[in-house]
Amino acid sequence: MCDNIPQTTVSLPAGEAPREARRVVRAALCREHAERADAAVELIASELVTDSIKHGAPPIELTVECQVADVLVTVRDGGSWLPTADHPTQDLSWMLVDKVAHSWGVEPAAQGRLLWCRVPSGELPSADDPDRQSRTVVRVAFT
Repeated sequence: MCDNIPQTTVSLPAGEAPREARRVVRAALCREHAERADAAVELIASELVTDSIKHGAPPIELTVECQVADVLVTVRDGGSWLPTADHPTQDLSWMLVDKVAHSWGVEPAAQGRLLWCRVPSGELPSADDPDRQSRTVVRVAFT
């Protein structure tokens, strides 16, 4: 994790959630490590939040965390719907996420579900990053 910017977590109102997600990313993104990825992270955050509005339920909570080599974006919502194996490639939001992110997934959470992805920051991982050799595309789907 980056020591420059703390993890930022905010609750989003459903009506303005995508716009607010982009504003939060602009305010919270680490300028040292992730400045080149700002547009990609804004897009991904907005798409994950849009999926929460379409398929999830309130409350919607966005977290942005700089991890130097990538930015972890997570959205937690109160929904229970999880995509099937064929769903993500048929939805424009997930097609965008799949093209931009290192890895991504949707998982059941204690009270709802968690949508997450890792967006490359443009920085090289540090030598002491335990995950630097294990970045792969992960698709979590339940039928």
